[in-house]
Amino acid sequence: MINNKFPKFIKGNVLTRELLEEVRDYPIDAFNTFLYDYSDGIIKGFELNIVDEELEISEGIFKLDNKLFIKKDKNILLLPENPGFYYINMIFTNKKDGDFDFLSLDIVFSSTKAKKNEYELGRINYIGGKIHCSNNAFEDFIKYDSNHIEIINVKYADIGKYKISNEVLYFFGKALLKKKMIEYSPLDLNFALQAVNKTVTSDLLIQYINLKLGKDNDFYSNEEVYNELKKILHNFKPLRYTIEKDSLENNNFAKLDQNQIFVT
Repeated sequence: MINNKFPKFIKGNVLTRELLEEVRDYPIDAFNTFLYDYSDGIIKGFELNIVDEELEISEGIFKLDNKLFIKKDKNILLLPENPGFYYINMIFTNKKDGDFDFLSLDIVFSSTKAKKNEYELGRINYIGGKIHCSNNAFEDFIKYDSNHIEIINVKYADIGKYKISNEVLYFFGKALLKKKMIEYSPLDLNFALQAVNKTVTSDLLIQYINLKLGKDNDFYSNEEVYNELKKILHNFKPLRYTIEKDSLENNNFAKLDQNQIFVT
């Protein structure tokens, strides 16, 4: 038998350990159940912003080894003292303190890629002075020459496998919607709208790339995703079909060359 317990707080009653543990565990259990199928990675937040010429990391929720880590406060990360190529890495460490086991998080500028139990928040070719992390177009996301923080390789949690940032997909969708005759390609139009609405899943993203580029891959790294989406934008051709009159009569629809347009 499966039971759900609901604590009752009655005036005058003693608060027991069992009541308090139930209150403590219920929200995190609900979150873990809801996000059970998600991969490790950022669930929400951990956004980078420039505040008073320093780097601010927002609050956020991260999934690690099927457990949720909640970052409750913003924090400022001091810029490196020396110019160079840096990774902005989150370092998770399991610690013990008396009766508690807890997971701590440090965020640092590192000269090496993220290792085990480390996750990247961005990377930068720091040349000194002011830094920036704003992006105004799809092509802005990879810049290593002007103190620009690149977030392409940041892992965002999704069902089954991690995916690229929704911000990257948002700007891809905006660029795709500007393509001529996109209305003749339901596949591209639907994907662009989902990208702009930030509802694209990792599986949908992989299938879209495979269909557009004639591939059959089960996985793409974030950098591969970005490069493949860039190819799709630069070589955009709407997927169009033609229906011949005799095919209509015989209910036999033929798919022709992608450069052809609807005829009746």
